[in-house]
Amino acid sequence: MGVSLPSGGSEEDRGRGHRSQAVRGGREDGADIIINPMTEDPVARIKKETEGFGAEVSVEAIGKVETVENAVKSLGPGGRAILMGVAKYDALAKLSPVGIMAREWEIMGTNSQIHSFLDAINILASGDFPTSTFVSHQMPLKDITRRLK
Repeated sequence: MGVSLPSGGSEEDRGRGHRSQAVRGGREDGADIIINPMTEDPVARIKKETEGFGAEVSVEAIGKVETVENAVKSLGPGGRAILMGVAKYDALAKLSPVGIMAREWEIMGTNSQIHSFLDAINILASGDFPTSTFVSHQMPLKDITRRLK
């Protein structure tokens, strides 16, 4: 089962419809279920969709404390959470060591994407990989700091 959790974005982005673009993108990319974390509890919905079992694998790619906690808490017994979102250096997630051990969860962090930027740029530049479902803004690099505030 594929699940898509569109990322948060700013209130301004949500007002312009970028969240609905992400939801459509999740469907187009083959997700069976779209969970909007702004309108429902993603952990509860994943548990419901898996008849109480939970996810076998979750991938956290946003880097917010809440999404890290949800990625782990949505796991079923023996599940694996892959953390790859870049969080603030001093961010701390609340996770129960007893819960992790009792459910035999595996939590893996990766920063390997730093070694694959050139490959990713080449793939995107080729035009063979559609980006319309997940790119919400385009801007010159010189404007990025000002425009993302």
